[in-house]
Amino acid sequence: MNGVALANQGPAPLLRVDRLHVDYEVGRAIGGWPPGRRRTRVAVRDVSFEIASGETFGLVGESGSGKSTTGRAILRLVTPAAGAIAFDGREITTLGKNTPMWYRRAVQVVFQDPLASLNPRHLVGNIVEQAVGQRSDAPGRAGRRRRARELLDQVGLAGRHAERFPYELSGGQQQRVAIARALAVDPRLIICDEAVSALDVSTQGQIVNLLGDLQRELGLSLLFISHDLAVVRHLSHRVGVLRLGELVESGPADQVYNEPRHPYTRSLLDSVLVPDPVAQRERRLARRTRAVPRLDDLEEEHD
Repeated sequence: MNGVALANQGPAPLLRVDRLHVDYEVGRAIGGWPPGRRRTRVAVRDVSFEIASGETFGLVGESGSGKSTTGRAILRLVTPAAGAIAFDGREITTLGKNTPMWYRRAVQVVFQDPLASLNPRHLVGNIVEQAVGQRSDAPGRAGRRRRARELLDQVGLAGRHAERFPYELSGGQQQRVAIARALAVDPRLIICDEAVSALDVSTQGQIVNLLGDLQRELGLSLLFISHDLAVVRHLSHRVGVLRLGELVESGPADQVYNEPRHPYTRSLLDSVLVPDPVAQRERRLARRTRAVPRLDDLEEEHD
C-alpha cells in the first residue's frame, strides 16, 4: 500500500505530511558502474498524514519502521528526498538550511531519554529559564525565573525540584522537566518520540495523563510516536501504522484498533500480551495462521 490518501474535508490541518520519502546513505558500492556509487536505504516511503489543531496523531510500528525518521524530518533534523511538509499552510521543506526561529518555537520535541536531553551541569530551574528566554517576548531575569517555576508546577513538580540537577531526579521527573522546557516557548505542536518507553508502567500512565491534560488545557497538537499500542490508543485521536517505512493503515483510533484492515496491524494487535492464558494461546494460534507479507515479498513489489 503506497501511503494513505489525505482527507480534504474540514478545516486546514496544522501539519500536513504529503508523500514523504527519506533515504539514508549507507556507504559506497564496490565494483559496478559508476564506481563508488552511493548506496542508500529507504527509511520512509510515500508517507502522508495530517494533524489538526488540538489533535493527537499516534504513529506506531516496530523498531526500524521509520517512526523516528518521520519525526526528525518534521523537525528538520533530516532532509527529505521527496515529498512535502506544510505547517499552518507554510511549506517548511523549502526553508533552506537554517530553520527559522518561529518554526523552532512552534514545533517542540520530547525525546525518549530525558536525561540525555537535559544539560547535566545546569540546575533544573536554569534549564527551563533558558528555554523561556527563547520566547519572542522573553521577560527579564526575574520574569524568566517566575515563569520557569510556573511551568514546573504545571507539569507536577514542586519548587524544590528547580534547585536540583537532572541526575538527582527520577526518570518520570526528568521527563516532566523536558515537557516543561518544551512548553516554555508556547509551541503549537509537540513531537513525543518514544517519550514514555523508558519509564515504568505506572510512571508511563502519569506522563500520558499529563500530556492529555496539557493538550486539553493549552489546545496543543501532539505527534505521539511509540511502539506501545496500548499507550498510543489511550492518548491518540487518530493512529497511523508504519511498516518498513510505509504507512499501511491510518484512521480513527477506535477504528484501527477494533476493525484493523491490514494484516500487519492485526499482527501487531495480536502480539500485545493479555492477562488471560487461554485467550493468549488462542491469539497465538490465530497469529500463526494469519498471512502477513514477508519482507522479501514487499521488497520485490518496489523493485
